[in-house]
Amino acid sequence: MSATATPAISIVLPVWNGERHVAEAVSSILAQDFTDWELIVVDDGSIDATPAILRRFKDHRVRVLTMPHRGLVPALREGVAHARAGWIARQDADDLSGPARLAAQWAGVRHRPEVVLCHTGCEFMGSGANHVQGAHLPQTMALLAVKLCFSCPIVHSSVLFRKSAYDECGGYCEAERHAEDYALWSRMVATGTVLGLGRRLLAHRLHAESMSVRQAALRVPYSESVSLRNCRDFLGLDEAGARRAFAVLRQPPGEREWSEWRWFLSFCLPRLRWRSAELCSWLLAQTLRQMFRQRSRRTDVA
Repeated sequence: MSATATPAISIVLPVWNGERHVAEAVSSILAQDFTDWELIVVDDGSIDATPAILRRFKDHRVRVLTMPHRGLVPALREGVAHARAGWIARQDADDLSGPARLAAQWAGVRHRPEVVLCHTGCEFMGSGANHVQGAHLPQTMALLAVKLCFSCPIVHSSVLFRKSAYDECGGYCEAERHAEDYALWSRMVATGTVLGLGRRLLAHRLHAESMSVRQAALRVPYSESVSLRNCRDFLGLDEAGARRAFAVLRQPPGEREWSEWRWFLSFCLPRLRWRSAELCSWLLAQTLRQMFRQRSRRTDVA
């Protein structure tokens, strides 16, 4: 791609005091098999060595925007606003994209006009990785919608989304900070198809200094608000029903009351507009796990 040509993909990478990992993150984009991209690094007022590190990269596809420190959501909005491509990829400054990531995502979306968002599986690395259990990545709209009713199964750094859908949904919102990605994906579900690629094409770093760890407690009320909205919208429930469904779904199998799980299956699930064999398999696994754990508890008591 020449310096003046419009790229196929714009990658937005915000960074604030990211001197430990940002060079490795940028290098992982430079190493992509797919080459028709621009990388927009938004330096959110870093006061460490981040600006000096970014100046070392001479590739014409790497653009650095410098702004006063205002936080993640303004940095994301700034990056997307400056993007020239019709598709936006995301990466955090402490994560790594595998060489095949952009090529696989571009192949998945380029001939499918109905797709508005593509996400991938990921590997966990860093000091907190040993405490994270792998989860099934939803690959159909049906399972994704149900999971969005109680959690965010999409890793932010793994996404590629259509810029027009982003604009239609209102983009990242400051009022939803700490859950800005979860809220955006939930709104995008109403605009088109979400494509999940099962391959692990991203390495997501977990460490004590990461934004996700430092802001975990702040995220809870914002995330719960998004979950409840999804229960209302996707399952056609009133406020009381949405709170009940959220309470059922967020509980691990074996801790749910059977009456509540039956209520969800018989009353809520038929209201979901999407269907898939993947969702049926997930629901069956949840039910069997609940039966096994409750039977084990009864055996222990006896």
